[in-house]
Amino acid sequence: MHARSSTLLPGGALALLVLLLGCNENALNALNSPPQRGDEQEGDDDDSQASDDDDDDPTGDNQNEGDDDVSDDDDAVGDDDDDTPPPKELDACPDGGLTLAEFYGPDGQDEIYVLAYSPTEATGTLVSPIAGLFDVYDTSVAESGSSQMNETGFVRIRNSHSSQGEPVFANCGLDWLVMDTDNDGPPPNLVYVGTFDLDEGDNELTLYHFCPLYQQGYCTEFHTGDPNDNGCNDGPHSIHFNGQGLCLVPR
Repeated sequence: MHARSSTLLPGGALALLVLLLGCNENALNALNSPPQRGDEQEGDDDDSQASDDDDDDPTGDNQNEGDDDVSDDDDAVGDDDDDTPPPKELDACPDGGLTLAEFYGPDGQDEIYVLAYSPTEATGTLVSPIAGLFDVYDTSVAESGSSQMNETGFVRIRNSHSSQGEPVFANCGLDWLVMDTDNDGPPPNLVYVGTFDLDEGDNELTLYHFCPLYQQGYCTEFHTGDPNDNGCNDGPHSIHFNGQGLCLVPR
Protein backbone atom coordinates (compact mmCIF):
# COMPACT_ATOMS: atom_id res chain seq x y z
CA MET A 1 0.00 0.00 0.00
CA HIS A 2 2.81 2.35 0.84
CA ALA A 3 4.59 1.53 -2.44
CA ARG A 4 1.37 2.16 -4.40
CA SER A 5 0.87 5.60 -2.88
CA SER A 6 4.43 6.60 -3.89
CA THR A 7 3.64 5.94 -7.60
CA LEU A 8 0.45 8.04 -7.44
CA LEU A 9 2.18 11.20 -6.17
CA PRO A 10 3.79 12.15 -9.50
CA GLY A 11 0.49 11.66 -11.24
CA GLY A 12 -1.20 13.89 -8.74
CA ALA A 13 1.42 16.54 -9.23
CA LEU A 14 1.00 16.30 -12.99
CA ALA A 15 -2.74 16.65 -12.64
CA LEU A 16 -2.28 19.73 -10.51
CA LEU A 17 0.07 21.20 -13.12
CA VAL A 18 -2.45 20.49 -15.87
CA LEU A 19 -5.10 22.26 -13.81
CA LEU A 20 -2.84 25.29 -13.30
CA LEU A 21 -2.01 25.46 -17.00
CA GLY A 22 -5.64 25.29 -17.98
CA CYS A 23 -5.33 21.84 -19.55
CA ASN A 24 -3.34 23.33 -22.40
CA GLU A 25 -2.03 20.44 -24.52
CA ASN A 26 0.58 22.68 -26.19
CA ALA A 27 1.93 23.68 -22.81
CA LEU A 28 2.27 20.02 -21.86
CA ASN A 29 4.17 19.32 -25.06
CA ALA A 30 6.44 22.29 -24.36
CA LEU A 31 7.35 20.78 -20.99
CA ASN A 32 8.64 17.65 -22.69
CA SER A 33 10.39 19.33 -25.68
CA PRO A 34 13.66 21.33 -25.87
CA PRO A 35 13.52 24.94 -27.24
CA GLN A 36 13.43 25.04 -31.04
CA ARG A 37 14.70 27.77 -33.40
CA GLY A 38 11.94 30.36 -33.38
CA ASP A 39 10.84 29.56 -29.82
CA GLU A 40 13.38 31.89 -28.18
CA GLN A 41 12.19 34.74 -26.08
CA GLU A 42 12.05 38.29 -27.38
CA GLY A 43 15.54 39.76 -27.70
CA ASP A 44 17.21 36.55 -28.94
CA ASP A 45 17.36 37.71 -32.59
CA ASP A 46 15.50 34.56 -33.65
CA ASP A 47 12.03 35.53 -32.53
CA SER A 48 9.36 36.77 -34.88
CA GLN A 49 9.79 40.38 -33.91
CA ALA A 50 13.51 40.49 -34.53
CA SER A 51 13.80 38.00 -37.36
CA ASP A 52 15.49 38.82 -40.67
CA ASP A 53 17.44 41.65 -39.10
CA ASP A 54 20.77 40.01 -39.99
CA ASP A 55 22.60 42.02 -37.41
CA ASP A 56 24.50 40.54 -34.53
CA ASP A 57 22.57 42.60 -32.05
CA PRO A 58 21.73 40.38 -29.04
CA THR A 59 19.02 42.72 -27.75
CA GLY A 60 16.68 42.53 -30.72
CA ASP A 61 16.34 46.29 -30.73
CA ASN A 62 16.76 46.55 -34.52
CA GLN A 63 19.65 49.03 -34.32
CA ASN A 64 21.30 49.28 -37.78
CA GLU A 65 18.70 46.84 -39.05
CA GLY A 66 19.84 45.18 -42.23
CA ASP A 67 23.39 46.55 -41.96
CA ASP A 68 26.30 44.15 -41.92
CA ASP A 69 28.62 47.15 -42.00
CA VAL A 70 28.44 50.80 -41.13
CA SER A 71 29.56 52.32 -44.41
CA ASP A 72 28.45 52.37 -48.04
CA ASP A 73 24.80 52.08 -47.11
CA ASP A 74 21.85 54.32 -47.71
CA ASP A 75 20.93 55.06 -44.12
CA ALA A 76 22.20 57.80 -41.90
CA VAL A 77 24.05 55.57 -39.47
CA GLY A 78 27.80 55.61 -40.13
CA ASP A 79 27.22 56.75 -43.70
CA ASP A 80 30.45 58.08 -45.15
CA ASP A 81 29.16 58.32 -48.71
CA ASP A 82 29.30 62.16 -48.70
CA ASP A 83 32.47 62.53 -46.68
CA THR A 84 34.64 63.54 -49.63
CA PRO A 85 35.21 66.91 -51.29
CA PRO A 86 33.22 67.68 -54.44
CA PRO A 87 34.75 68.35 -57.89
CA LYS A 88 37.31 71.14 -57.79
CA GLU A 89 36.08 72.66 -61.05
CA LEU A 90 32.69 73.13 -62.72
CA ASP A 91 31.66 74.43 -66.12
CA ALA A 92 28.45 75.90 -64.69
CA CYS A 93 26.41 75.97 -61.53
CA PRO A 94 24.58 72.61 -61.50
CA ASP A 95 20.85 71.98 -61.17
CA GLY A 96 19.89 72.64 -57.57
CA GLY A 97 22.78 75.07 -57.06
CA LEU A 98 21.96 78.52 -55.71
CA THR A 99 23.12 81.57 -57.65
CA LEU A 100 20.95 84.02 -55.71
CA ALA A 101 23.53 84.49 -52.96
CA GLU A 102 24.98 87.98 -52.68
CA PHE A 103 28.47 89.13 -51.78
CA TYR A 104 29.86 92.55 -51.03
CA GLY A 105 33.12 93.92 -49.70
CA PRO A 106 33.61 96.42 -46.87
CA ASP A 107 32.92 99.37 -49.19
CA GLY A 108 30.06 97.70 -51.05
CA GLN A 109 32.18 96.43 -53.96
CA ASP A 110 31.36 93.01 -55.41
CA GLU A 111 34.84 91.52 -54.91
CA ILE A 112 37.76 91.46 -52.51
CA TYR A 113 41.43 90.74 -53.22
CA VAL A 114 44.67 90.01 -51.37
CA LEU A 115 48.38 89.95 -52.27
CA ALA A 116 51.39 87.85 -51.35
CA TYR A 117 52.83 90.61 -49.15
CA SER A 118 50.15 93.17 -48.16
CA PRO A 119 47.26 93.04 -47.71
CA THR A 120 47.30 89.28 -47.16
CA GLU A 121 43.68 89.03 -45.99
CA ALA A 122 40.39 90.76 -46.77
CA THR A 123 36.86 90.31 -45.48
CA GLY A 124 33.44 90.69 -47.08
CA THR A 125 29.88 89.52 -46.46
CA LEU A 126 28.24 86.53 -48.12
CA VAL A 127 24.44 86.69 -47.95
CA SER A 128 22.86 83.24 -48.27
CA PRO A 129 19.14 82.94 -49.12
CA ILE A 130 18.82 79.87 -46.88
CA ALA A 131 20.74 78.11 -44.13
CA GLY A 132 22.50 74.81 -44.79
CA LEU A 133 25.67 72.95 -45.67
CA PHE A 134 26.99 74.02 -49.07
CA ASP A 135 29.88 73.41 -51.43
CA VAL A 136 30.88 76.97 -52.32
CA TYR A 137 32.11 77.79 -55.82
CA ASP A 138 33.29 81.06 -57.30
CA THR A 139 35.02 82.25 -60.43
CA SER A 140 38.73 81.52 -60.36
CA VAL A 141 40.71 83.28 -57.65
CA ALA A 142 43.60 83.57 -60.15
CA GLU A 143 43.58 85.94 -63.11
CA SER A 144 47.16 86.76 -64.12
CA GLY A 145 48.17 83.66 -66.07
CA SER A 146 51.77 82.46 -65.91
CA SER A 147 53.07 85.93 -65.01
CA GLN A 148 52.04 85.21 -61.39
CA MET A 149 52.50 81.51 -60.59
CA ASN A 150 51.36 81.42 -56.95
CA GLU A 151 47.91 82.97 -56.96
CA THR A 152 46.82 80.54 -54.28
CA GLY A 153 44.75 81.15 -51.16
CA PHE A 154 41.92 79.99 -48.92
CA VAL A 155 38.61 81.12 -47.48
CA ARG A 156 37.07 81.02 -44.03
CA ILE A 157 33.39 81.78 -43.37
CA ARG A 158 32.41 82.79 -39.83
CA ASN A 159 28.84 82.73 -38.54
CA SER A 160 26.72 81.30 -35.70
CA HIS A 161 27.88 77.77 -36.61
CA SER A 162 31.60 78.51 -36.59
CA SER A 163 33.47 81.28 -34.83
CA GLN A 164 36.71 80.30 -36.60
CA GLY A 165 35.15 79.66 -40.00
CA GLU A 166 37.06 76.50 -40.97
CA PRO A 167 35.72 74.49 -43.91
CA VAL A 168 34.45 70.92 -43.60
CA PHE A 169 37.30 69.56 -45.76
CA ALA A 170 40.95 70.58 -45.51
CA ASN A 171 44.13 69.99 -47.50
CA CYS A 172 46.45 72.29 -45.52
CA GLY A 173 46.03 72.13 -41.76
CA LEU A 174 42.47 73.28 -41.04
CA ASP A 175 41.99 74.98 -44.41
CA TRP A 176 41.25 74.20 -48.04
CA LEU A 177 43.84 75.77 -50.34
CA VAL A 178 42.47 76.96 -53.67
CA MET A 179 45.28 76.52 -56.16
CA ASP A 180 46.39 78.84 -58.94
CA THR A 181 44.39 77.50 -61.90
CA ASP A 182 45.57 79.65 -64.83
CA ASN A 183 49.32 78.97 -65.01
CA ASP A 184 48.95 76.71 -68.05
CA GLY A 185 45.89 78.18 -69.75
CA PRO A 186 42.50 79.76 -69.14
CA PRO A 187 41.04 79.12 -65.69
CA PRO A 188 37.86 77.03 -65.25
CA ASN A 189 34.51 78.78 -65.07
CA LEU A 190 33.92 77.87 -61.42
CA VAL A 191 36.41 76.79 -58.74
CA TYR A 192 35.62 75.02 -55.47
CA VAL A 193 36.64 77.16 -52.48
CA GLY A 194 35.34 75.00 -49.63
CA THR A 195 32.35 73.40 -47.92
CA PHE A 196 30.72 75.49 -45.21
CA ASP A 197 27.68 75.46 -42.92
CA LEU A 198 26.03 78.78 -43.77
CA ASP A 199 23.55 80.89 -41.87
CA GLU A 200 20.55 82.33 -43.65
CA GLY A 201 21.47 85.96 -44.25
CA ASP A 202 24.89 87.41 -43.45
CA ASN A 203 28.05 85.29 -43.20
CA GLU A 204 31.50 86.83 -42.74
CA LEU A 205 33.83 85.62 -45.51
CA THR A 206 37.59 86.21 -45.25
CA LEU A 207 40.01 85.57 -48.11
CA TYR A 208 43.61 84.73 -47.13
CA HIS A 209 46.72 84.51 -49.30
CA PHE A 210 48.79 81.33 -49.21
CA CYS A 211 52.23 82.98 -49.26
CA PRO A 212 52.35 83.94 -45.55
CA LEU A 213 51.77 80.26 -44.72
CA TYR A 214 54.53 79.22 -47.10
CA GLN A 215 56.94 81.74 -45.63
CA GLN A 216 56.29 80.26 -42.18
CA GLY A 217 57.07 76.77 -43.48
CA TYR A 218 53.50 75.46 -43.74
CA CYS A 219 52.14 73.43 -46.66
CA THR A 220 55.20 74.18 -48.77
CA GLU A 221 54.30 71.39 -51.20
CA PHE A 222 51.64 73.69 -52.68
CA HIS A 223 54.18 76.32 -53.78
CA THR A 224 54.98 76.53 -57.49
CA GLY A 225 58.55 77.07 -58.68
CA ASP A 226 61.41 79.02 -57.16
CA PRO A 227 60.22 81.28 -54.31
CA ASN A 228 62.68 83.98 -55.43
CA ASP A 229 61.72 83.80 -59.11
CA ASN A 230 57.99 84.36 -59.63
CA GLY A 231 57.38 82.73 -56.26
CA CYS A 232 56.09 83.85 -52.88
CA ASN A 233 59.19 85.99 -52.28
CA ASP A 234 58.88 87.69 -55.66
CA GLY A 235 55.76 89.35 -57.03
CA PRO A 236 52.24 90.24 -55.87
CA HIS A 237 50.41 87.02 -56.89
CA SER A 238 47.01 88.69 -56.43
CA ILE A 239 43.95 86.55 -55.75
CA HIS A 240 40.29 87.58 -55.84
CA PHE A 241 36.92 86.51 -54.55
CA ASN A 242 34.27 87.71 -56.98
CA GLY A 243 30.72 87.62 -55.66
CA GLN A 244 29.25 87.75 -59.16
CA GLY A 245 30.36 84.18 -59.74
CA LEU A 246 28.94 82.61 -56.56
CA CYS A 247 27.37 79.15 -56.74
CA LEU A 248 26.20 77.34 -53.58
CA VAL A 249 25.63 73.60 -54.06
CA PRO A 250 23.63 71.96 -51.23
CA ARG A 251 25.05 68.76 -49.76
